Amino acid sequence: MKNVLRSKKVHTLLIAGTLLGSTVLTGGHALANEEKSFEELLVEWEAAGLDTNHTEAIEKIKAYVEQNIEPGVFASLHIDREQDPFGVVVLSFTKELSEAQKEEIAKLAEEPSEISIRVVEYTEQELNAKQAEIDKAVFEEGALKDLGITVYHTGTDIINNKVELGIDPFNEANVKAVKDYFGNPDYLNVVEGHQAHTLESSVNAGEATEDAEQAVPISAEVDVMPISAVDEAEKQGFFAKIWAWFSGIFK
Repeated sequence: MKNVLRSKKVHTLLIAGTLLGSTVLTGGHALANEEKSFEELLVEWEAAGLDTNHTEAIEKIKAYVEQNIEPGVFASLHIDREQDPFGVVVLSFTKELSEAQKEEIAKLAEEPSEISIRVVEYTEQELNAKQAEIDKAVFEEGALKDLGITVYHTGTDIINNKVELGIDPFNEANVKAVKDYFGNPDYLNVVEGHQAHTLESSVNAGEATEDAEQAVPISAEVDVMPISAVDEAEKQGFFAKIWAWFSGIFK
């Protein structure tokens, strides 16, 4: 379940679309998302003095959660840019908040920041713990080798509230075998795994750089950032590593 919460104050420079919207209004000019790249929009927003990291709103949310939400209820935070490049701050909780709490959180974000609240089953810490158990089984104890299945990666997916496990060969029978091995938990998502390849030394530096950029595109759709990583994100550059913040909430 997802609730989008808006503040009532209207920003004069930009009105960001909701999760269901696809048009961004900035400086009085409508810009369809497909007409400008994320990088171009980012430059315009930053020139207008807009905080695309939603830093202020996130800091206020962090303080509110620490003071008003009981332990184990807050699950995770990420910024969703799939429909709106400016991003919606998505807060995940393990149980429904009261209407009063939702209203209080809504007041923490002023336009153009928007907040979406949803209920999930697992906190990020719980998913990390489950991933650690799987890592130990497959990488230290050699689980699944007797089944002829190779595990190339595991990861915590807070957007879908899952632990992802990449295997090869990837087929329906092997997916079932992996899930059965771990007791068919609802948090496990088995996907196709790919072996990592390094660039050959014979490739010149220019070609290597180009290949590396093509192999690892930066996605502007979803940013995953635990609340406690805000300060470090500002130092590193928020958009430099979209998927760099999977741990450390409220340490």
